[in-house]
Amino acid sequence: MTAATSGAQSIVTGAPVLTTTTVRGLAAATRRISSSWSPGSASVVYLIRYLNACTSPEDRVLLVAYEPQVFYFSERLFAGGMAYFHQRRFSSEPEQAMIVRRLQRERVPVVIIEEERLRMLQDDYPQVYGHVTTQYVEAARRAFGDDRRWRVLVDPKLEPLSTRDTLPCYA
Repeated sequence: MTAATSGAQSIVTGAPVLTTTTVRGLAAATRRISSSWSPGSASVVYLIRYLNACTSPEDRVLLVAYEPQVFYFSERLFAGGMAYFHQRRFSSEPEQAMIVRRLQRERVPVVIIEEERLRMLQDDYPQVYGHVTTQYVEAARRAFGDDRRWRVLVDPKLEPLSTRDTLPCYA
């Protein structure tokens, strides 16, 4: 362990190796090269397109599903420092408090929850669940082209600029 490493989670600190601009450029180039590859189920493809069209590149998205490719293909950053909620990772009280502090600092117009993971969020991440249920309102509860059910919640303090398939758009 070096001085530049956090012992609890082995997170290397220091100057960033890649900037957000570099990562977005790589994502765009890769998407052009891999245009025939599908990033997932119909609902995942729908959500990627929705997030890319209806949020700005500076926005963050809280996604409660194990679909980390959504961030890459939508070219959006994950909110609260959480690319996914899985197997109680980062679920201690101090870690949840840190996630909520991040969510409070970030612009997160949309929260998307796969319905089968709602109970996990409530039981394993009660502080995050509490934040989401008090700071966001439900905009939709439905499937997006397959049998997976989703909840889309939005920040009521933000005014949508338009809608796409009845969902609010913030960009």
